[in-house]
Amino acid sequence: MSSGFARHDRIIPAESFGQIREAAHILEAARQDAAQSQATLAVASEQAAQNGYRDGFEQGVRDAAARLAASLGKAEQEIAHLDSWVEAVVLKSVGLILGSMEADERTRRLVRHAISQTAEAQQIALHVAPDDAAMIARAIADIDHRITIETDPLMSAGEIILETSAGRSQIGLKDQLATVIEALVHG
Repeated sequence: MSSGFARHDRIIPAESFGQIREAAHILEAARQDAAQSQATLAVASEQAAQNGYRDGFEQGVRDAAARLAASLGKAEQEIAHLDSWVEAVVLKSVGLILGSMEADERTRRLVRHAISQTAEAQQIALHVAPDDAAMIARAIADIDHRITIETDPLMSAGEIILETSAGRSQIGLKDQLATVIEALVHG
């Protein structure tokens, strides 16, 4: 049997028409499959692009957070370094200020400040070293009539203890500086 397609007739024999029709259905199904595959590919490509963008964005956020944490750590170190520098400057400044004051004036200010903290006390006694008694008497001569000076041979020069009915407080320059240093160091 010879194939009907080999001839170049314009008329398609009936037995060949079925084959052509079947080929047309196969071709149409292949086109639909190709279109569906292309649509699936487009969706998958879009999804992959979104996933890639999201993954890249998330990685960027992680990298930025790591850089921020490193910057914060460095800033904290710089601030800690600055704290010690400020402490040194403050202590040096206090030393210069106190060093420029006469001993009588320093004592007068220390006693005035301490008395202002104990305004309700009836009697105030200052315990001092024997060598400091005359200087302290001069320094507080015009401050308050309630103050008495008592010498204590066990005390060191510059040491002053304020005694009231409320209790005893060390108010000497060394003690005041120790309080300032403690406040600077421990806030």
